[in-house]
Amino acid sequence: MERPAEGLTISQLSKASGVHPSTIKFYISEGLLPRGRLIASNRALYGPDHLDRLRMLRTLVVVGGVGIAQLRRIVTAIDSGRTVDMLAAAQDAVSEEATEPSRAENVTLALVRERFGIAEGSPLFHHPSIYRVAATIDAAAPLLGPGAAAWALALLDSAELAATADLDLLDRVEDPDHAVQLVSVGTALGDVVLAHARRIAQSVTASARYGPGAARHAPPDRTPD
Repeated sequence: MERPAEGLTISQLSKASGVHPSTIKFYISEGLLPRGRLIASNRALYGPDHLDRLRMLRTLVVVGGVGIAQLRRIVTAIDSGRTVDMLAAAQDAVSEEATEPSRAENVTLALVRERFGIAEGSPLFHHPSIYRVAATIDAAAPLLGPGAAAWALALLDSAELAATADLDLLDRVEDPDHAVQLVSVGTALGDVVLAHARRIAQSVTASARYGPGAARHAPPDRTPD
C-alpha cells in the first residue's frame, strides 16, 4: 500500500488503517502508538510510521488474537533494542502463556531437546516452549496409546520447515527494528496459519484414505467460488 506523507489527521489515519479513532487514542494512551506532531493544543498530525504501526497492531489483534499485554511486550521489543535478545522478546510476546509452570517428565524433555539438537549448556536449554511441548506430549501419551511417540516426533519435525521459512524472511531484512516487528507478526500469524493448515491437511488426508465425507459449507458471509 502507498505510504502517505506526514500530515494525516486522526480521522484520516483511522480511515487509512481501519482502526477506530477511539482505539487509536487508546493505543496512544497505552504507549503502543507514538503521539502525533502537535499543531494545536487539541490537534495532531500523523505520518507513515504511525500508519505502519497501526496496521501491525490491527493485524495482530484481529488475525492473530493477540491481547493488550502481549501488544505491550511486542512494542517494547520493537522500540527498545536491536539485538537477538529483542527478537527473543518478540517471540515470547506472541507465545501462549501458561497459567502455571509446565511440568514434564525428564525423559520427554530430553527427547524434545535431542530432536532440536539442544545440548546441556546451550542458552536454549531452558527455552520455555521446550517445557510446554514436553508437558503436552506427556499429557497426550496415555490418550494416544502406542503411536504417541511417532506422532510427537512427526510434529516436532514439521516445525523445522516453518522455522526455516520464518528465518528466510529475516534474511531479507536489514533493519533490526523491522526484523523484531517481522518476528512478532510472523510468529503470531504463522501460528494461526499452521493450526488451520493442519486441519485442512487432516481433512484432505482422511478423504484420500477413507473416502470423501460430508461437504463443508462456506461461511454465511462468503459466496462459494
